Amino acid sequence: MALQAFCPTCGAEVTFTVESSLVAVCSYCETLCGRGEGRLESYGKVADLTQTDSPLQLGLDGAIRGRPFEIVGRIQYRHAAGGVWDEWYCAFRDSEHWAWLAEAQGRWYITAPTPIPTNADVPRLAQLRLEQEVELPKAGRVKVAEIGRAAVISAEGELPYVPHPGEPLNYADFSGVDGTFATLSEDGGQRDLYVGGQYTLEQLGLATAASREEASQETSAVQVSCPNCGGTLQLRAPDRSLRIACTFCGSLHDVNQGNLVFIQKATTHTVEPVLPLGGQGNLNGQEYTVIGFLQRRVIYEGKSYYWQEYLLYRPRAPFKWLVHSNNHWTLGEAVPPGEVKASARSAMFRGRHYRLFDKSMPEVTYVRGEFYWQVAVGERVFSRDFVSPPYMLSREADSDEVFETPNAQKKRKQLKNKKKKPSGAAGEESYSTEVNWTLGEYTPAPVVSKAFGVKVRSPMFHVAPNQPYPHQGVYRRWMYLLLAALVAGLLVYLVSPNRKIYEETFALAATTNPEHRVFAAKPIQVRGRNLRVVAATSSPLSWMYVDGDLYNTENGVVRDFTVPVETDDAGLGRSRSKYLSALPSGSYTLHMDVKWHNMSVDSPRLTVQIYEGSPRFLYWFLLIVFLSIPAILTALHQFNFEKQRWSESDYSPYG
Repeated sequence: MALQAFCPTCGAEVTFTVESSLVAVCSYCETLCGRGEGRLESYGKVADLTQTDSPLQLGLDGAIRGRPFEIVGRIQYRHAAGGVWDEWYCAFRDSEHWAWLAEAQGRWYITAPTPIPTNADVPRLAQLRLEQEVELPKAGRVKVAEIGRAAVISAEGELPYVPHPGEPLNYADFSGVDGTFATLSEDGGQRDLYVGGQYTLEQLGLATAASREEASQETSAVQVSCPNCGGTLQLRAPDRSLRIACTFCGSLHDVNQGNLVFIQKATTHTVEPVLPLGGQGNLNGQEYTVIGFLQRRVIYEGKSYYWQEYLLYRPRAPFKWLVHSNNHWTLGEAVPPGEVKASARSAMFRGRHYRLFDKSMPEVTYVRGEFYWQVAVGERVFSRDFVSPPYMLSREADSDEVFETPNAQKKRKQLKNKKKKPSGAAGEESYSTEVNWTLGEYTPAPVVSKAFGVKVRSPMFHVAPNQPYPHQGVYRRWMYLLLAALVAGLLVYLVSPNRKIYEETFALAATTNPEHRVFAAKPIQVRGRNLRVVAATSSPLSWMYVDGDLYNTENGVVRDFTVPVETDDAGLGRSRSKYLSALPSGSYTLHMDVKWHNMSVDSPRLTVQIYEGSPRFLYWFLLIVFLSIPAILTALHQFNFEKQRWSESDYSPYG
């Protein structure tokens, strides 16, 4: 039931529509009006709201997992680094429960207040470090993604508690698997935990808000003047940009509600981007605008290695990056830290294993355009790149201590205590520390060229860390051919008659001359198929050779053959086969010269069998070898390709 009262400051009517609301902002004088004994009490005024171009507004209806809610209020925060974001107060209609709905870099998070049990081992913010795993009520095992500080700057509508504009609020954000998200805040001695997850506006029943935002995209950009040179600059993402570098003089400015504040002078050198600022391109079916460009470098053994990064913007969508290095391109997007399992030398993300390729401290050397964080020339971060072509999983953070050994952590803390407290890029004290994981996918140069309508160079001989081997398709085609050969061999085996046309056992008379001529008088009928002659002996011999021929009694055709009969270590004979190509049909007689070495055997026995239409697997084996030659050559080429890939890494598996 709605409660209507009057503002204690201006007398305007103030309405409470939700029982869980404790205060409401007067829409006329912006006074915080709290429920009192029969009347409203004043808790001071809030500042004007900062324009954020959010698609949401008070009064919108949504639903999560079938539970309807209404947006009845909003609190606006300013991050210690300068960014502004909104958190919308959502009241559920079926109960007194409520939740916060917030947007961060194009992603939406809804979290509900969660009591902290007295026996729960939830650490204080001062005890947390980046990527530390903690157990939180209802959230389970999560990782610390950010530790920061913010302050309330404004509000509107109804609120579940009394905000204190201007007072700092310390918080930590946590990320878990399957989109789990949590925030732990500390305000004096008060600790509040909010647990929820990541959703799309469609999943929250707020698709109409998203469509309204899409319809108003054309009016979102604003024009401002550079305080240094007076040049006209266009802010394409004014609600999400914190820094902009002038395209004319290169000076760097803070973005403050469209008013620019000079921060840093231009660098002495200029770098021309391959993709022009403001250029639009279609990648994976989505239209993006290039709004930022920066160059970074790392110094290795006294030599500088440079690469460029382009910031891509699309309203109501997460930012993406196009990284350009040695004419190779990688399209990247931020991923939840809680879904990454990483050690010093490897990482696992969504079931895929990544190997450490490089760790460094890259430095920003050139900036142009606008950015969603307070970028500055000279900015450095701890970076690790893990690769699993065509993907690269990159970590950037304010520290690398999560991978340090306990002794290294102790030494670093001792050294840190001896040094002066560091300052931010703008000379202000930094209150925030966070970790960012980015998943990049290799994007061929022709794809980038086609997407943005700009001619880009293709790579020549250099292999990129996450460049996929270009001839992987050879293995797939080889597997198809191999399967076809196996099927063909099985069919040949099944349809081959393998018919026995002759069998006879001979008792060979003992003689001092180890050579006997044997004549088989029984005629052998051949039907024009290939033949297999099998010779075997069960007598203990050192060796035996059967030299024979098949004589066609009708036309005189003769086919010679030799069958060496093998013996084992004990001298016992074993059968051996000899394949003959197809003979003309007809009647044949068998003649054999048999040689052997006696081993106290008076009369060794020889058994001869002849089969017609026997499949010969040697040809099938040779076919497999022939079909495998391209795959073998490809494997050798890929081995060299992988060695080139890892030749620039200190963590090469090839030594």
